[in-house]
Order: sequence, then C-alpha cells, then structure tokens
Amino acid sequence: MVDHPMKTPCTNDGESSTAPGRNPTERLSPISLLSNALNGDMSLPVLAAHCTRELNTYRRGEPCTETYSIELFRRAMIQSDPEAWVWVQHCFGGMVQGWLRRHPQRGGVSP
Repeated sequence: MVDHPMKTPCTNDGESSTAPGRNPTERLSPISLLSNALNGDMSLPVLAAHCTRELNTYRRGEPCTETYSIELFRRAMIQSDPEAWVWVQHCFGGMVQGWLRRHPQRGGVSP
C-alpha cells in the first residue's frame, strides 16, 4: 500500500494518516506495531477483511492506515504462519498480478 518513493494518501513520509481517533503526528514504528493489541487477538479471516477494507480505501484515494495489512504480513513473515500467507495471497494477489501485467518488461525477458 505504500509505494515508496511516491507519496500516497496512506503515507506522509513515515507519519501515520489522519484517520479519526489517531494523532496525526504519531508515527507507526515496528515496535508500536509489535505491541499492538491486534497481535494474536484477531482471527486471520477478520484481519484479512480489515486488510481488504484498507486496500479498498487506498484504491479510492482516501486517507487510510496500513495497520491491518502490516499485521497480516507480520504474522506471515515473522511468525511464519502458513495460513497468514494464504490470506496475504488472497488480499494482495490481484494487486501483484496487476503490477506484473503492467510491467514494461513483461514478456521481454527470457529464462
């Protein structure tokens, strides 16, 4: 959701969004995310539903956060949770396929 170096509505050079209930100057850090109450408390299907909502908000160009998406990736990568990887693919697979279809070197590279 954050395509660096390009700025998006979801990011402001590392600052969290101005979503309701959030301090606009509060920065999200790996430490704050790891200590977040989401960790382990939310089921993966519910977490993926929130992640999908974040992605849809991003696609509409509205202010958003990446909290649920980052938590989903954290569970997949840091916790090596295979079910979390399934949900990562479910949530982000279409986006990645779109990037690959639009890549300027698509079809131009041979193995």
